[in-house]
Amino acid sequence: MTSLTRLSLHGPDVDDDTLKGVASLMNLTQLDLAGCDYIGDQAMEHISLLPCLHHLNLSSCSNISDEGILQLGGMTSLRFLNLQACLSIHGEGLWAIPSNFKLKHLDLQGCRNIIMLKAVGQCRSLEHLSLQGCFNTTDRLLSCMGALTSLQFLNLAMCVGVTNLGLAVIGHLTTLTHVDLWGCANVTDGGIFRLQDLKKLSHLNIGRCRITDTGLSNLAGLESLTSVLVTGCSRITDEGIERLTALRNLTFLHVGHCSKINGSGLIPFTSLQNLTIRK
Repeated sequence: MTSLTRLSLHGPDVDDDTLKGVASLMNLTQLDLAGCDYIGDQAMEHISLLPCLHHLNLSSCSNISDEGILQLGGMTSLRFLNLQACLSIHGEGLWAIPSNFKLKHLDLQGCRNIIMLKAVGQCRSLEHLSLQGCFNTTDRLLSCMGALTSLQFLNLAMCVGVTNLGLAVIGHLTTLTHVDLWGCANVTDGGIFRLQDLKKLSHLNIGRCRITDTGLSNLAGLESLTSVLVTGCSRITDEGIERLTALRNLTFLHVGHCSKINGSGLIPFTSLQNLTIRK
């Protein structure tokens, strides 16, 4: 057992006492505890003793709080941390992250009670960050993100508190290749304009944002875009969609539930042989 490198534990029989035994697995590199509702902060003390752990999945472990996450601060081998839907986390525990200069992937999707992200903004090694459904995320919380100069993937879907001002910070993260703003209803054309320096951007989801044809015009200079989703953008028309023909590398375009698009704006796209259009 001591040579075990990967372990998945699930179900109601997994509790803090169960993790005592896991602490002896010195070669463990991946630990998946998704949905283990009966583990709490004491379990984090045991996990923190694993010197080789680089992948930790705690998604939907609703009894783990900030106090427990703080105990992970000394885990310098950790590269991947999934805290999705950990509803007892408010943000203070994330101060464990800056002390780990190698963390690449952080998933906070559905952590709807998080009210502070300053610690995340100091983790310069991050390449992947998901804040989808973190409803308390605002421009003020995003203001600390400017130091994430390695970030490639950012998911802000359903972060309704994010506005154009917040995107001014995101627009300076020139390493970004994937940005998801679906459901950010307070983002308008001005916010899209602030993304113009993201020359490496290949995927952009602005579905259900409050944009018009002008906003789509602001995308014309992002020549690396291969995938654009504008679903549910009721203000854009065929004229606006036609402006995306400037994106010669486009391979996927989703225009579903755009009530003012009748199809004429899609005709010019027939020259892009590798393009898939979803309505």
